[in-house]
Amino acid sequence: MKILLSIFCFCIAIQLNAQQNNLSEIDPRIKLHYSEAQLASMDAVKLAQVKFIYTQSYKINQDKPCPECPAIDHSKIDVSTMKRNAKTTARFYQTVPGHPIDLMSYEQLDAELLRISQELSTNNNQH
Repeated sequence: MKILLSIFCFCIAIQLNAQQNNLSEIDPRIKLHYSEAQLASMDAVKLAQVKFIYTQSYKINQDKPCPECPAIDHSKIDVSTMKRNAKTTARFYQTVPGHPIDLMSYEQLDAELLRISQELSTNNNQH
């Protein structure tokens, strides 16, 4: 019985350590909006979706050359301060002059979050 209990405790310790390591890899912008406890309680799908929202649900539009535009620091982009449109991309500027940041619409974002969910569910079912 002691051996089984020891093995169980060891497995729990490994899982907690893995979770802590995964939390250390989370983008600091996400940590501004979620506590470590909230992040630790998220499943892989939800965590991937949250990561997408804060780090990939926008595009820096560099279609027009702008040599005088300062570089955009991705770590300073906080999508929670930007208002999304329902069906169209919203445009924001961090600096003027500056390259615009195009924020996905809610419709586009919902489609991407569904894609992430389906992709991860498919990957989990294949294992």
